[in-house]
Amino acid sequence: MPSSVRYPDRATLPLLLVLAAACSSTTAPQLGDEFALRLGEQATIAEIGLRISFTAVSEDSRCPSNVTCVWSGDAAVVIESWTAATGAETQVLHSHLDPQSVQIDSVQLELVRLEPVPEEPGIISPEDYVVTLSTRRAEPSK
Repeated sequence: MPSSVRYPDRATLPLLLVLAAACSSTTAPQLGDEFALRLGEQATIAEIGLRISFTAVSEDSRCPSNVTCVWSGDAAVVIESWTAATGAETQVLHSHLDPQSVQIDSVQLELVRLEPVPEEPGIISPEDYVVTLSTRRAEPSK
């Protein structure tokens, strides 16, 4: 009985592997790097055992770039983190208010920027958000 399953030929297989890698939702930055995540993506900093996921933008009241505002506004992003020492935790980082950074175990995680910046009043689609974060060793407590 002939099989109805078709396998890709040798010419198609490399293309499929490239496409699968492009769809990956995990990045692997090093401690000290800036890295960008889209909503739903995660990064793993293997050298320190830290996994970070960008899960939501809970608020975005930033002033649109084509408007003159009295206040620049603020955006709040929700980050899920996990380490062996702390387990799973949820942090909210802000673009202009505090906290803009948070300590997770021995690492300081900082919100560098949230894009896109609104160009005019209105709602930004969740899939358009990209958060840029950075990590560094936390200063020892005195």
